[in-house]
Amino acid sequence: MAIFILAGAGSAFAEVTGAADNLRTGWYPDEPGLTQSLLKGGTFKEVFKTQLQGQIYAQPLTANGMLLVATEENWVYGLDPNTGEVRWKKQFGTSVTAGEKNPKEEPTIQCTDLQPRVGITGTPVIDTERGIAYFVANQYVSGSSGSIAWFMHAVSLATGNEVAGFPVEIKGKGQNLPNETFEPVQQLQRPALLMMNGVVYAGFGSHCDNFPYEGWLVGVTTSGQLQTMWATSNEGGSIWQAGGGLISDAPGQILFSTGNGNSGIAEDDPPAGAGGASTPASGLGQSVVRVEVKSGGVVKPTDFFSPFENLAEDKEDLDLGASAPIALPSPYFGTEKIPHLLVQSGKRGYVYLLNRDNLGGMGQGEGGHDKILQRLGPYGGVWDGSAVWPGDGGYVYIPSVELLEDNLRYFKYEVNGAREPALSLAATSSDNFAFGSGAPIVTSNGATSGTGILWIPWCSNQFSNCKEAKLRAYNPVPVGGVPQVLWEAPIGQASKFSRPDASNGHIYVGNREGDIYGFAHPESEEERKAREKAEQEAKEKTEREAREKAEQEAKEKAEQEAKEKAEREAKGKSESPGTGGIVTTASLVTPPAGPVTVTTESPPTLTKLKLRTAASMLSSRRRKVVVSYTLSAAAKVDIVIYRRVVSHRCQRGANTCVRWVPTKIKLRVTGHAGVNVLTLNLGHLSAGDYRLAATPITPSGTSGIKQYVRFKAFG
Repeated sequence: MAIFILAGAGSAFAEVTGAADNLRTGWYPDEPGLTQSLLKGGTFKEVFKTQLQGQIYAQPLTANGMLLVATEENWVYGLDPNTGEVRWKKQFGTSVTAGEKNPKEEPTIQCTDLQPRVGITGTPVIDTERGIAYFVANQYVSGSSGSIAWFMHAVSLATGNEVAGFPVEIKGKGQNLPNETFEPVQQLQRPALLMMNGVVYAGFGSHCDNFPYEGWLVGVTTSGQLQTMWATSNEGGSIWQAGGGLISDAPGQILFSTGNGNSGIAEDDPPAGAGGASTPASGLGQSVVRVEVKSGGVVKPTDFFSPFENLAEDKEDLDLGASAPIALPSPYFGTEKIPHLLVQSGKRGYVYLLNRDNLGGMGQGEGGHDKILQRLGPYGGVWDGSAVWPGDGGYVYIPSVELLEDNLRYFKYEVNGAREPALSLAATSSDNFAFGSGAPIVTSNGATSGTGILWIPWCSNQFSNCKEAKLRAYNPVPVGGVPQVLWEAPIGQASKFSRPDASNGHIYVGNREGDIYGFAHPESEEERKAREKAEQEAKEKTEREAREKAEQEAKEKAEQEAKEKAEREAKGKSESPGTGGIVTTASLVTPPAGPVTVTTESPPTLTKLKLRTAASMLSSRRRKVVVSYTLSAAAKVDIVIYRRVVSHRCQRGANTCVRWVPTKIKLRVTGHAGVNVLTLNLGHLSAGDYRLAATPITPSGTSGIKQYVRFKAFG
């Protein structure tokens, strides 16, 4: 677990993104209302089905009281997350025709993977602080034919209107490979977007491996500047990941996986090497890659893993990057020695457990084999994303679709005899998962055992084109050695690689027919009134705290100004003629005669609240943070850490829908006048946005003004 401090309201880290978080865990831990008993009770059901225009491949996202859905016809919708009602809709250019060339028509993109249109495929990312959604669209430059381009868009989540500085066309040459030019007809933007340090990053791969193409990592700043254009290799090396998102496990760090190069040409895949400082600058097909983003958006590869058989797999089109990598959140997974793990699978069916701090390079093991934590399998090939459940000891869920159909597999986390992290196959579904089944997510009440539910779009027959797909809910813990189905409901024709979204007791999923489904336990009138009352009370509390803080700051400013004025006057008097600049006894102010007035006790002021990591961000000791603050007088101080929870169940039209839920970290410490420092171990916090609150307390129990500092925890 790594801590990154947010200066002010750092919007770059208050995002809603694909697969729940920047580790791409697929874990939604703030869903206490979704329980196994609810599913078994028969009241959880479809609450709306809204027809939109265009196939839905991007994951739906909920934020700030809005359900955001994007389609392959470049329509973007803002929906009511409770009813599915369309609040706004906008089309962002004409999407591009795709399909097989025939005597009657010649599609612009000659590939049948996505047809008849390619528009918005990658899952957007939402800056919840600014209320802006970012997405990438493929569109004709003018009209409905001719040349095409890829554009990064940024729109108001409330209205759908494009914000200033956007759209931004994605074009240019590779910063690391200046002879390679981004070709919009050859490239496909499928991975979920990543927002990091004020930049939105997108990964690109190919259409049907139609050469020439490369894998691209592109970065556009939130102010609308194209900053990063980096290519994985001279040919091939797609970043597509079955729609799974780019990973970030620390500021400036990005991880992703790549597909095959150009049919086994050595220069497109990495040769044997240790990784780390020896990582190639390009030629990174068939790999898991870590890059560091440096000043000005310059990307530098800093580590990699590639299977020792990468060239053979390349020739057979057995993409390693056909599956999305997933970073396992510490401290639920990992040991003190190896705390940061990553799981990668692919078309060949092997499951690789990697150390994120030392990915393993290529061919560094005994006999020139892999030097990694573990390789399991082979099982069925994987064209999909994965998910984790940290509760009940820890599980990883991987759906396979080898030879058009295979199974969903559960892998149990454990620590082996060498005290190293390991996975073991714990369960295999008894029924088939056909190609077109989607990626899983897990909902729960924190990591509390028994509260998890695994959700996944499922279809059993690829030859029916997945027209009778279902959304399934599973017990995340095997029962009798097999996954147990808890609930299911029809969702029409499944979109391959599609991933559901979870928010406040709802599950959302889109399909190839352009339908967006919402499932929930319908809210009763009493529940609605109770919710609205709680929201109003929370709103009033927030406004009251803001008002009290402003009043306290004004009071402190006035006191400081009065103090400075008195000091200036005293200095001027002491330096007046006749005294030679020396203050005599006669110059001192004596107290007036008479009774002494005793003032009531006022709370001390707490200022300069700061939080920093206790060790390097790349150290294995990322769990400890140092808190410092300044007190005007000795006092007790209450320290509480809150987790940020984004909710859509708020009054329509509200600017934001955020709750700060207290964690178990609550303590009272004794502070002295001046600077105070204490160290906290936050190792058990899951990935997410947090704030630390510090409140000074007088001996009589009177509370001073509470101060906050924001930070983000990475798994």
